[in-house]
Amino acid sequence: MAFRKHKPPSFSGGYDPLVAAKWLQTMEKIFRVMRCPDAMKLVYSVYMLEEEAEDWWTNTVQPLEAEGREITWRLFETLFLDNYFPREAREQKQNEYNDLKQGSMSIDQYFAKFNELVKYANYGRALPTPAEMTSKFQWGLNEKMSRKMSNCDIREFSKFVNQCRKVEEVYNVAKSKKSSGTQASGASGATDSTLENNKKIDDKNGKKKLQAKQSDDKFKRKGNQGETVMSEFPLSKCDTCGKTHRGTCWYETKSCFKCGQLGHFANVCPTRTYRISNVHAIVGSRVRGQDYTLEPHDGEETLRQAE
Repeated sequence: MAFRKHKPPSFSGGYDPLVAAKWLQTMEKIFRVMRCPDAMKLVYSVYMLEEEAEDWWTNTVQPLEAEGREITWRLFETLFLDNYFPREAREQKQNEYNDLKQGSMSIDQYFAKFNELVKYANYGRALPTPAEMTSKFQWGLNEKMSRKMSNCDIREFSKFVNQCRKVEEVYNVAKSKKSSGTQASGASGATDSTLENNKKIDDKNGKKKLQAKQSDDKFKRKGNQGETVMSEFPLSKCDTCGKTHRGTCWYETKSCFKCGQLGHFANVCPTRTYRISNVHAIVGSRVRGQDYTLEPHDGEETLRQAE
């Protein structure tokens, strides 16, 4: 049987409008290849109905035959769609086609969705013409593609779609090169900046380490000197003055406790300075609100403003 060679699908019913529409479209495709007359289309279609769908057709056709209605392929097609792909579902798909836009889809994705819905554009009537499909497809392009295709005067649908593919490919290549250049530049800049920052950090750490080493060395030198002095002149309680100190007692030698020289005591040592505040009258002069230093010099006491 020639019809069976085309492996026609069976239909068992159920409410799934898209499945029902797909089955009917597949049958029509086979009929076009076989160049079937309408009478044979009806016979073959009814033959492929199973289970619930077969029961539906039996219950539907019997009253019509009783009324004397002629059962044709077109009548079968209308009744089938009314039951398995009702008007509400068809209008929904038609609205989906009317509102279709590319958005973030690629041209190929947009084209596939367009082809899926275009058959619902005028369901039950003639499909849109190639020029009408081109206008609808162009209307749905996103802003980027619409701007690039605005001056295109191609009205043949397939050629217009191919032109959109070429424009998209050029745009994607340019975008990819720009992105690669930006990343390379960014990586280079980041490397240079990182190296410079690392150098600054190393220099700073180096200075800190050098300062710490110098300070440590200085502390060690001072510590060693202090240890030497302390080891040579240990602290002990003096039997002469009764105080704790190192070395020879200056009280015993009658030396100045400040400078160690003979001939005077520490309270009148020439090297000693006295800080006095709020001096009001010195040698006939009045000085207010200042600090002064009284310094012995050549046997006379002189007044000098404290610095």
